Amino acid sequence: GYNTATYTYFYDTADAIQNIIGYLLIASFFVYMFRRSVFGPYVRPTLAIFFLLIVVVSGAVFVRSAEHFYEYSRFVVEFQQNMFFVGVLLTFLLWIAMSYLHAESRQFVLLVSGLGIYFSTHAANYALQYLVPSLATVLAKVPPLAYTFMVALWFYTFWRVPVGEPAVEPAARGELKESLVKVQLSA
Repeated sequence: GYNTATYTYFYDTADAIQNIIGYLLIASFFVYMFRRSVFGPYVRPTLAIFFLLIVVVSGAVFVRSAEHFYEYSRFVVEFQQNMFFVGVLLTFLLWIAMSYLHAESRQFVLLVSGLGIYFSTHAANYALQYLVPSLATVLAKVPPLAYTFMVALWFYTFWRVPVGEPAVEPAARGELKESLVKVQLSA
């Protein structure tokens, strides 16, 4: 049943594996984005160290609560909260990198957007559960909806968006110069 220790163990473990896969997806998006950059060789080691820091911080918070020392699910919940927060942070940093390095394809932008929706919705859901515990039954329906929306967005991306479609249509040369002049005059 839903209230057994076995169900909790397998549910929490499956959810943690799903979060690790999401982290690996963000890491692969970072590697893809920085493949031609000077920082390319440093992306994987940095993200690996960052992941180890998440595990250490989750373990440190878990160990500080002595009454839950032997409870596996408490560690996994703490780990998931940290993973969701880090997922939001890394997605935001990836968006900044995409804007500066000019993301090449619309597919890439939509895939990153799907992960951003997934991680930000889960992080906001955890925060709201702690702030307003009475909404726990309503908020329990939010994570499956966020996951479904992410999968639907990805399905749309792979099904309807052409592979070589640029992320943003480049402006015509005359319009670009005109807009630069307007910016320079207003500054």
